[in-house]
Amino acid sequence: MKVAGRSRKGQGLIEAAVAAIFLIPIAMGLLDVAVMVISNMTNDTAAKNCARAAANQSTQPQAQQAALKIINGIKVSSIITSVAIDSLDYPASKEAVTVTTKMHVRFPVPFPGFEYQVFVAKAVEPILGQ
Repeated sequence: MKVAGRSRKGQGLIEAAVAAIFLIPIAMGLLDVAVMVISNMTNDTAAKNCARAAANQSTQPQAQQAALKIINGIKVSSIITSVAIDSLDYPASKEAVTVTTKMHVRFPVPFPGFEYQVFVAKAVEPILGQ
């Protein structure tokens, strides 16, 4: 069908291209947000598990070793580039152990200035191993 002497054959293709200009960046941004949420949850879980493992030990060196065993069990990938214990506080009063973990995450679809993020999590558990 012709409208005012022009063909409408390419109209659908043009509309799809214009929609893709907006939808593709939104989808890529949502992918990065999903990676951020999952990475933050993973880091929080790592900190909690390290604190629990450390709290079940009777000495500070044993607590450090138990927390490192948990951290070493976390697989690094092209997205999660490193996970480490930032600090482990096992006080002499043996009330509660505090563990802080740090996770470096590289985004799958980096936007300029937002190629990676460092997540920090802190967990406190009462010391049980006495």
